[in-house]
Order: sequence, then C-alpha cells, then structure tokens
Amino acid sequence: LLGGNIQCPYHRRTVKCQADHLWPFSLGGPTIETNKLALCGDCNRQKSNSPLLFPADRVPRWLVLRVMALKKSKE
Repeated sequence: LLGGNIQCPYHRRTVKCQADHLWPFSLGGPTIETNKLALCGDCNRQKSNSPLLFPADRVPRWLVLRVMALKKSKE
C-alpha cells in the first residue's frame, strides 16, 4: 500500500492505493516513474497484468497517451 490517501484514476475516489505498473512488469514494463500507477485494491485486482483492462466505460486519454509513449520507448 502507498502512504496516505490517493485518488484512484479509474474510480476518481480518494482511498488507500496500491503501487502498480501501467505497462505490467510481467510483460516487460520497466519500473520507472512514467510507468508507475496508483490504483485502489479493486482496480488493481481487476487490471491484473493487463495494461488496458479496468472497470470503466472507455480508456482514459491519459492512459492511451502513456501506453503509446511507453511502446515508442521500447522500439
């Protein structure tokens, strides 16, 4: 768990969040600042090791941009 209460980017609620990798570590995602994500426990469990699986109607724009930047950095 991360210290203090942080806003989960998917639910937009402030709760104790867990550190996560935007692009999953298990899929080669680096442990760097631009690949860090803080999610509530529910979102972290649902997202698992998928970079785009989460409980929402659509992919947030910030997430699309970050995934595209990470993909480009691996090319």
